This record gives sequence, structure tokens and C-alpha cells, in this order.
Amino acid sequence: MPVQAVGQSALAAQLLGVLTKTNNSFATSAQEVSSGEKSIGNISIGNLFAGLKALSDLGGFQAQSSGLQISQSSAAFAQSNLSLANDTVNNIQSLTAQLNSGFGDDATNAAISSAISAEVQSLGGLLGPNLTPFGGGGEIQLTDDSADILTGEVVTQINGASSENFDVDVTINSVGAAATTTLTTPGTANSFTLNGVTINYDGSGDAALAAAINATTEQTGVTATAGAGSVTLDQETAGTANTISIQDVQGGQFGAGETGIFAGTDASVTVNSVTVTGNGNDISFTNAGGVTGSFTIDDTVAAAGDTTTFTTQGGGTQLYTGSGTVTVASPGLSSLQNFANDPASFTFDEASTIIGGFQDSLLATQSQIAGIQGTQNSAQNQFQTQISSLSVASNDLLGADFASGVTSLLSSVNQQQLQLALIAKNNALGGGLLKLLKP
Repeated sequence: MPVQAVGQSALAAQLLGVLTKTNNSFATSAQEVSSGEKSIGNISIGNLFAGLKALSDLGGFQAQSSGLQISQSSAAFAQSNLSLANDTVNNIQSLTAQLNSGFGDDATNAAISSAISAEVQSLGGLLGPNLTPFGGGGEIQLTDDSADILTGEVVTQINGASSENFDVDVTINSVGAAATTTLTTPGTANSFTLNGVTINYDGSGDAALAAAINATTEQTGVTATAGAGSVTLDQETAGTANTISIQDVQGGQFGAGETGIFAGTDASVTVNSVTVTGNGNDISFTNAGGVTGSFTIDDTVAAAGDTTTFTTQGGGTQLYTGSGTVTVASPGLSSLQNFANDPASFTFDEASTIIGGFQDSLLATQSQIAGIQGTQNSAQNQFQTQISSLSVASNDLLGADFASGVTSLLSSVNQQQLQLALIAKNNALGGGLLKLLKP
């Protein structure tokens, strides 16, 4: 038994030495490959890195090409709708000639005017954000209003397009006011509800009544100012929806007519010739002379009769050219919209000038997009050339022979490491090695 054990141990040591030498040989081979000193099949490690870079570049060019294709489609769609818009303007021109021919009766002229308005409305659809790329660009920026009597100006849509340079003219017809009322101070204690909140007054005078009301301002939105024998109540927010409601008086009574509901007033403005009623001094308007948006009247400085103007800036359609983006403004419809509101009030020469000006803007936009399309086509051709070249290069550099060689080498190294681990463990235990090595 001892002889057998010694022989087994010696055999293990010998086999361990052989396997260690073999493993070192594989490790040396792997080191040569990783350092570029040796190749696998016909491909060197240097070509591996070159191939991986080619794949990375290929992915980048493919992404740019895909983005450019989308933008090319947007440009083609825009051109198509601009062409349809030009046909629509020709119809408007024809209708305008009929309107000014002098042969139509009132009913006929009214029908023609309605047809002109409908055609202009359809232009808003052709150039609007729901059907074309127009308006798909940056956020609209606005100048401050000229009289500085408005705050929070926002324009969300203009004539169906979400952005273009456009003046918004505002006239203040009336400024919204907050509700206000006066209570005669009772000589005895009482309780009452103010906008649904219970107020308890101890009967000690004006200051006490005002203090009781002001203690609930956060809930009621109402503040009180003590006077001489009375208290003045003011709603904090203007508008008919913001009221002062005095109900359920128990104990000392207020003066006649001093209970009930007292409302404020809403502002009235004219936006591009369209009258709009606000919510207090908050104004929201939809298609007011072709513009949609909102603003708030600064009631500390504004007064009835004031006029002001603010202008939209920026925005527009953004088209990718392959190296950057170009902004294309949607043709402005403001003058054409004003004409369409009352076509019969314009002479033929006045109408022709307006229509001709809009046609010029259509042609200018078509020309701009055509130039962009030429740049897009050139960039796309370059992308496709790069993609084709990089595809060939990556296939040449990362062929199947290389992948097979790497796999074989790594498999061999892993097998040798496993065998070394098994023999080292069993040799340390002093037995069982021959059984492990039996076929």
C-alpha cells in the first residue's frame, strides 16, 4: 500500500508538471495574440480593433442616415402641402375676381365671401402642425408688450401653424375687478358665514370684526379693513367667479342689503379685432384673428382704452441636413386672414396685393426647402457611401476564421486551467488521482 501510494503521488507530480508546461504555452500564445505579436487564422489582433472601430463608425453613420431619411420625408411632405396651398391661393384669387366683378347680387357675393373664408381656413390646415412638419421646431418666443400692461403672454398657435413672426394687437375694453362690499359693524356679538367659513365676532367694534374676518383669509380669499362704524371687505382675486358671500347671520345684524353674494367683474379685451371676455384678468383666446394664446392684464397699471402689441419670434420647422438643422418659418397668414374676415370690404387691387404677397411667401418657402433638400440628398449619398465601405471593411476584418480561432484558443486555455485545478487538489489530498485519470 505505501508503495502504491508513493507511485501514485509521483505520477501525479509528473502529470502536473506536464500540464503546467502546456498551460504556460497556451498562456504565452494568448499573450502574443493580445499584444498583436501573433495572428489567429488570417486576422491579427490589430485588425480586431480596426474591425470594432469600423463597426462603431458604421452604427453612427446608419443612425445619421435614418434621421436624415425622416427629415427628407418631412421636407417632401412640406413641399407637397405648399404646392396644394398654392393651388388654394389660386382659387382664392379666382373667387376674389368674381366678388369684384359687379355682376353678383348680395346673396351671391355673401356665398363667395364665405367660400373665400373657407379656403383661407383650409390653408391653416395645410400649413398646420397636425398635417405637416410646420411648427415642429423650437418654442415660440415673445417680445414684451409695447405698453407693458400685460404679463404671462403665451402664443400656442397661429393660423394653424404653431409658430411664425406675428403681431398680436390688444385693446383693453375693461379691466377685471375684484368683489368688494361694506358691513356696518353691529353693536353686539354675532356669527355669520363668509364664503362658507364661520366667523365669530365678539361685538367689541370695527377692529375686532376686521380681525375675525382676516383670521380666515386663507380659507375665504377675503380681507377686511376697519373703518369708522363699518368694515370694508375685498376679494383678493378679480372676476365674477370669485365672490364674497355673507350668509347665516346670528346675533347682531348688519345693515340692509349687506348680506348675500357679491361678485367681481371679468375683463374684456379685443385681440386682433375679436372681442374676448376673460376670467377676471386672465385672458385666454382661440383663433382670435388667427391667433391662439393667453395673457394676464396687470390691473395695477392697465385701464380701459389702453392698447398694446406683442410679437412672436422664433420657432418654425426644423429640418436636419446631415450636419445640423435649419429652421423654416411657416408662411404667415395674418394679412390673408384679415382679408378673409370681410372680403367684400377690400377693393380688388387691395385684395390682389394681399394675395400676391402670400403667394410670394409660399414661393420663398418652397425655394428654401428645395435648397435644403439638395443638401439632404448630397449628405445621404455620402452616408450611404460610408456605410457601404464600412460594411465591407468590418466583414473583412472580423471574418469567421478569426472568431473560430479565438473561440478555440479560449476553450483550450479553460480546459487546461480546469485540469490543473483538479490535479493540484487531488495531489494535495494524497490519493484518488489514478481513478480520476482513468478513461
